[in-house]
Amino acid sequence: MTDQEFMRYLYDKRIKTHQFVRFYQLLATTNYATSRMRRPVCDIGCGDGEFARLLNLNFKVDLGVDVSERSLRRARRRRLYKSLLKSEIGDLGLLDKTFNTVICNSVLEHLDDLNGAVDGIRRIMSRNGVLMGTVPIKGWDRNLIFTKFHGPRYGRLINKLYGHKNVMSIQRWRGLFLKHGMRIVTIKKYVSQYANIFADVLFTERWVSGLESILYQLYLNDERLCKAGNAGAIYFEVAKR
Repeated sequence: MTDQEFMRYLYDKRIKTHQFVRFYQLLATTNYATSRMRRPVCDIGCGDGEFARLLNLNFKVDLGVDVSERSLRRARRRRLYKSLLKSEIGDLGLLDKTFNTVICNSVLEHLDDLNGAVDGIRRIMSRNGVLMGTVPIKGWDRNLIFTKFHGPRYGRLINKLYGHKNVMSIQRWRGLFLKHGMRIVTIKKYVSQYANIFADVLFTERWVSGLESILYQLYLNDERLCKAGNAGAIYFEVAKR
């Protein structure tokens, strides 16, 4: 599936504007990451299965994990997972070295026990396993348009609304994984400052439909814009050392 075809697929699935960053997560990972996934696959923080649905995988994910029973019920109805498990990440009752691929999309930044979670993920990864994930990075909130008017206080408010507890620099993410016997092998920056501004203005329940040309141009230029300015998030791949 080409990037253009995938964008049309997302439009057809009626992505909402408040899911704009998720839209970028998908564009940043789908054609790159999905072709590199090796089964068995574990989706940590799977939620209601929406992200797995939009990835449009040609197989069922072997295991989805989440702390919300309500979200797991919805994920179960989607029939995208072979099995679902209600559990904290740091307390996974799974066998060691079970999964070749662990997905952790926009999860780590929300956790109270980040060290325990990373330990839990490392434990279930196979010897040659890979953790594929996304996180916002330090300074992303400075790119929001209303931060220009209200200062850092607005950024702190948005982080609180999103439930962000671990918003760190790329260097600190590297250090965290190294501390737990892992290393980042791939980093891809995404969500340029202009994409962040666009998302901030359209933080509503309205549909993205009709904004395809703007989204498409932002996406086509996102990598270049991230290099020229500040990126809001990263896609990463982590392997055991």
